[in-house]
Amino acid sequence: MDAHNCGRLGPTFRSFHRWRVQKMIQLETVSWLASCVQLSLSDAALICYVTCAHNKKGIALRVFVSSTCYDLLDVRAELAQLLVSIGIVPVLSDDKLSDFKVPLDLHSIQACLVNIESCDAVILLLDQRYGPSLEKTGVSSVSATHEEYRHAVKCKKPIYVYVRDKTVADHRIWEQNKERENLKLTWVKNPADWKLFDLLSEHAKLTKDLTRSNWFTSFSTSVDLKAAVSKSFEADLLKHRIVELINNNRFPIVSAAANVETNQRMRAHPRYSAQIDFKNSGGAPAFNLRLKWADEEEWSLGKLLSVGESVPICLSKEISYDVAQTAMIDVCYEAAIGVKMIEQYELTTLFQRHDFRFGVRQLSKEYARIPPLEVELS
Repeated sequence: MDAHNCGRLGPTFRSFHRWRVQKMIQLETVSWLASCVQLSLSDAALICYVTCAHNKKGIALRVFVSSTCYDLLDVRAELAQLLVSIGIVPVLSDDKLSDFKVPLDLHSIQACLVNIESCDAVILLLDQRYGPSLEKTGVSSVSATHEEYRHAVKCKKPIYVYVRDKTVADHRIWEQNKERENLKLTWVKNPADWKLFDLLSEHAKLTKDLTRSNWFTSFSTSVDLKAAVSKSFEADLLKHRIVELINNNRFPIVSAAANVETNQRMRAHPRYSAQIDFKNSGGAPAFNLRLKWADEEEWSLGKLLSVGESVPICLSKEISYDVAQTAMIDVCYEAAIGVKMIEQYELTTLFQRHDFRFGVRQLSKEYARIPPLEVELS
């Protein structure tokens, strides 16, 4: 693959998360990495580029965590640690080590709203407390968490809402009995915090012009919460896992090499024969490897390609002198963790009277999620 093409190539996740390697990658770094660990340039670019989850601009994915702070210190800290572990940049107003920006000309509430604007998504946590009203600040009559939620909606940010299961239960009781004067709840005990239910109802309300998700996920412990968040960012977690496996040489990587022979002595109909060998240069088996010429309908039968093993595909065509001829090959194979690689290669040949040149390069590479490999035991 030519280095000058690397900037426009890159992996793609088809399940909502689609991205490509941008020209911002330093090609010298990519080429150096490829030569050191014997990777194709596109896979080297993947490692250079996806050290963490990225947004469409090629910048690490930033997620703002909105909740009351003092009662959820431990939960917020654990959640921040989880996000970092899957390659996402957490943004928390109470965490000095997070990516929260502090504008010197804004007060704390406005600073939070500005940070939301620069984030790619928002996580909203609702538990026992609603938080004090912002009425005295002149911002609004709701709490800081409620205002952050409304600002995220206004900015059309993806919002992932997680609610303590006990809060969900109290919300149902409150909805059915909110007109009662002496209503008592077991979890959200303070009536001042019952505005939590207004926030939850505001989010869950279904209207015909709704342009955001109104779903929320309940959790009982921080363990449940982290599992739910991991699932929400599953595609980003998988990208991080792929990079980790490639770095540790535990992922299948297919590379191509071509060999071309000619019978130019046949003056009437000179032809050339090409054989392209696809080798598993990675450190794990490639499952269900299939090949086909791009202009053909049928794929070859699926094959298990062990580490270091090669499989050929052959072509015989008539020679056209002084004209570059190209042929496209489609390749797909699978990794045990539940990822399918879809690649396209280009074979180029140029025949001249006293010389001929040929080469094969990778044009594109996509990553798609599939069910992971399962083993049945009798």
